[in-house]
This record gives sequence, structure tokens and C-alpha cells, in this order.
Amino acid sequence: MTEFTQKIASVLSKAREEDEKFVTITKKEYKRLLDAEHMLECLDAVGVDNWGGYGDAMEMYQEEGDE
Repeated sequence: MTEFTQKIASVLSKAREEDEKFVTITKKEYKRLLDAEHMLECLDAVGVDNWGGYGDAMEMYQEEGDE
């Protein structure tokens, strides 16, 4: 078993132990999600939580998540 295969087996074994589920997405979608996460981290780093509309945006996000 190669080192890569061993690492994959270890990750899968740990996921099964923790009852984690997996999804399959395209590389394009994966990159888009990483880029979106990076943008949010940058906004957080410069204090977007002090922005006047931050509370409204969080409320909108939570309401849309309930649908």
C-alpha cells in the first residue's frame, strides 16, 4: 500500500468512526467554495462585523437558511 493510499484509508476510517458523510462536487465548484471562504475570511479580518448592515445580512442569511 502506498503512502497516499494509506492516508486515504486513514481519512476514510476516521470519517466512518465519526459517522461523517461525504459529497462529490466538481473541481470548479470546490474552487468557487474556497474562493468564497477566502473572501469571507478577508471581510472578517477587516472588521465587516462592525459594518452597519452586518446584522441585517446575518438575519437575511439565517432566514434563508430556514427555508
